[in-house]
Amino acid sequence: FYANDYGDWFFHCHILYHMDAGMARVYSYGTPRDKRLEDHPLRILTNKSNHFFTWGMVDVASHMAEFNVISSNIRNQFTASGEYGWNENLEAELTYERYFNDWFRIFGGVNVENEEHDSLEEISTTAIAGIRYFTPYMFNLDVRMDHK
Repeated sequence: FYANDYGDWFFHCHILYHMDAGMARVYSYGTPRDKRLEDHPLRILTNKSNHFFTWGMVDVASHMAEFNVISSNIRNQFTASGEYGWNENLEAELTYERYFNDWFRIFGGVNVENEEHDSLEEISTTAIAGIRYFTPYMFNLDVRMDHK
């Protein structure tokens, strides 16, 4: 686009928590800074990126139930996910992730699952660690290692 018109231009992300975390800026072209913005320095906007946003999802079907809860700020993410099947199959995972950029992050946590089908008596807990990569085609890939 041609940005040769003078005045204030508002660049922003349409995802509300991204915009609240600082992905919104006013660029002025050929005009002095608006006096009304003096009480709103940049440091206030960048401090918003440390705020944690939390969301989740629950799916219930005839043969299983699944949940996923995420709490994240710009560089850190906590995730709890799990599923329980009608035949007493249980698997749950709790992880912490640290983002290096938009695509790469490292993670660590625990995985809990039952060893035998149709039995919740043998629950196994496994420590996990690895890296995750979010591809340009929006696939979330991970390579992980566990303590076993």
